[in-house]
Amino acid sequence: MTQEVSDEKLGIFAKQQNDWFRRIKEGSLDPDEVACAVQHIINRRSLEQIRIDIFNAYCGNLDAVRKNVLAYIMMVVGMGSSSVGETEALKIDEIFVNAVEDRMYRREQGAKEALRRFIRNIHSRNPDYDFMDNPELVKAVIDVRLESDFERANSLIGALANRTNEENVKLYNRIIAGLIRNGYKTAEAEEAVHFFCTRSR
Repeated sequence: MTQEVSDEKLGIFAKQQNDWFRRIKEGSLDPDEVACAVQHIINRRSLEQIRIDIFNAYCGNLDAVRKNVLAYIMMVVGMGSSSVGETEALKIDEIFVNAVEDRMYRREQGAKEALRRFIRNIHSRNPDYDFMDNPELVKAVIDVRLESDFERANSLIGALANRTNEENVKLYNRIIAGLIRNGYKTAEAEEAVHFFCTRSR
């Protein structure tokens, strides 16, 4: 199924293609690598996985998303604990917990408590389960953490898409380097960032 694409996204896509064409002509980019990168994005990496990889690259930690998801889980578990000492040791951040749940559209207290009971029940049966197969939770955690560094999650997209100042260029290069450390080829990393910027809005 196809979907309508805005003129803005088409313009960004065209700029990306022009940049690749220029670099291929200059000999600084292998056309076969570009073709493979695009195919790899289509075949192997979903938008959800790209979001995870980009957040990990942004944090400079290949396990950053998982650690933040587990932090939320342990806070929820701790909030249901009857041990005051155990709860204090966890350093529960209720603002963070509520923000994640709001992102998951659990804004009413009853909905929040139902989700928390569900998480505690799963955790009690399998303490090693990391919840990384829950895309709604993963996305919510990423968005909330990004908002602590940016006014909104879309600001990261804007910074990556608009590299007209030194800070944005540094951020872009940092994320590209992080993706390469995570097993991406250079062209694949660049296409992943482009895909993230055009599909996450």
